[in-house]
Amino acid sequence: MIRLEPIKGEKVILREFELNDAEDLYENWGTDEEVSKYMLWKNYKSVDDAINSINYYIECYKKDDPFKQYAIEYNGEVVGSINIVTSKRHKTGEIAYCLSKKYWRKGIMSEAINLLVDYYFKNYELVRISAEAIEPNIASRKLLEKCEFKLEGILRKKYFCKTNKHEDAYVYAIINS
Repeated sequence: MIRLEPIKGEKVILREFELNDAEDLYENWGTDEEVSKYMLWKNYKSVDDAINSINYYIECYKKDDPFKQYAIEYNGEVVGSINIVTSKRHKTGEIAYCLSKKYWRKGIMSEAINLLVDYYFKNYELVRISAEAIEPNIASRKLLEKCEFKLEGILRKKYFCKTNKHEDAYVYAIINS
């Protein structure tokens, strides 16, 4: 099995999900409508939904899939997730992330994003990493700008969201200099 190397920061550790993280995933953000308001996935109805997600992540680790889902561990608790999908051919990646509401505005996600970006620029020699945030998710857009991502454009009406309407996606990227 291909193992993801843990990425350690000052506050957080980015690491593989394990089945014993299911309760944290379910409780901390998997069921929270406010956290998932701008996400495209459905909220979990049971811990089994979290287990199914983690089993999928584990299968991706095993086959060295371009999709890598990391648990964000803070003080021994899994408080969020961050993923990257890479293209070896193009040397690019795209990230997405989610964090438990009780940990918002503590610098946790900005550290997680910066750790992941630095790691993939150095170890995978990526040239570019992008991220999208839908128009009403102002906090995520500001977070990406704080992490030195630059707004590249707007994809109009790209996603049909939980707002029950199509939303514009703001595309941000950071280039490996």
